[in-house]
Amino acid sequence: MSPCWRRTPSPSSSRAGAACSRRAAPLAGSGFIKAIRAECAQDPALGHEVTSRFLRVTLHRLRTTRTRLLDIRAQPEFLA
Repeated sequence: MSPCWRRTPSPSSSRAGAACSRRAAPLAGSGFIKAIRAECAQDPALGHEVTSRFLRVTLHRLRTTRTRLLDIRAQPEFLA
């Protein structure tokens, strides 16, 4: 099954979520991760590109989380 994702942005915040519009199989159990690792091991340029993109997304999420936590600490009424 191929995942069919749609983005569901919230108009009142910078956060966005995603929902699957039909049944999707998890990638971890499908051998997909092993196949990607094998491809990356055979092609170092591909491995570098995959790693760079993954780290770029991860860094953005960490920075966003840090900013939100600092905002909450500065204005505790956000917790209420």
